[in-house]
Amino acid sequence: MWNTVVVGSGNKGSSAHHVFKIKGDHSISENQVSFWISAVYLDEGMTIFKNTREGQKLSSMIEEGASIHLINDYLKRVFLRKIKIDVLMRLIDESAKRAYSAGQSDKIREILGTLKL
Repeated sequence: MWNTVVVGSGNKGSSAHHVFKIKGDHSISENQVSFWISAVYLDEGMTIFKNTREGQKLSSMIEEGASIHLINDYLKRVFLRKIKIDVLMRLIDESAKRAYSAGQSDKIREILGTLKL
């Protein structure tokens, strides 16, 4: 859930709590040593250790009260810089398949609704 991308290394801990200082809808949690972020991009998550440049920047953004939009943009950029290309390609392929399947289901419901079946 949080291991698709890991920035830094070490023991990330066994639990974390929601970061309430960030206003808005998000899935960012933290503990003493790391941030756990769910659904950063393509429904995948990452861990950022606080002792990294990226962790320090995220901590600073939170303390300064940055908007969730700025924080999410930053996190997506970190995710895309750090993800392995083969993992990214697999995630994109899976996302395209899910979108195609969802489109098929929507079209079936539309047709059945038109036919009143």
